[in-house]
Amino acid sequence: MKVASSHDEIKWDIKVNGPVIVGLVLYDDFLNYESGIYKNVTGEVVGGHAMKMIGWGYDEVEGLFWILQN
Repeated sequence: MKVASSHDEIKWDIKVNGPVIVGLVLYDDFLNYESGIYKNVTGEVVGGHAMKMIGWGYDEVEGLFWILQN
């Protein structure tokens, strides 16, 4: 099994094979996240979490972002 190593490979994998499972490092500020594009700005690492990556998008300010489902 090949592990995707670039954004283009991950996007291709989602397009061809469907959602992929990803692991996230979570920071303090994620505990208050409600919606939109999350970007860590402050806080210490509080743990990890697995989520399903179902797609991606592009924002003029933030650039490429991933769409995740909990």
